[in-house]
Amino acid sequence: MNHVFQVPVLYFQTKVTDEKLRTYIKPRCSVPYAWDEPTLPPHLTLSAQGGTSATYNMNIIADGDQLCYENFIYLCLSATFKE
Repeated sequence: MNHVFQVPVLYFQTKVTDEKLRTYIKPRCSVPYAWDEPTLPPHLTLSAQGGTSATYNMNIIADGDQLCYENFIYLCLSATFKE
């Protein structure tokens, strides 16, 4: 069975400093969005947990910066060791 680790992405309007206006979105979901501060440029900042952040200008239709995250893999091993 193939399990894909899906990380929620934090998004917020760039330059808005109020932490209450920062929200996570789950993978494969969409949400309606209205600008928190209409007088600021229409830029969104996205951040993947444990990874990078990228800012996107919503007035430009083009590829933006690549958003990456660390793929943490934890292994738990148990074994018997002889002294």
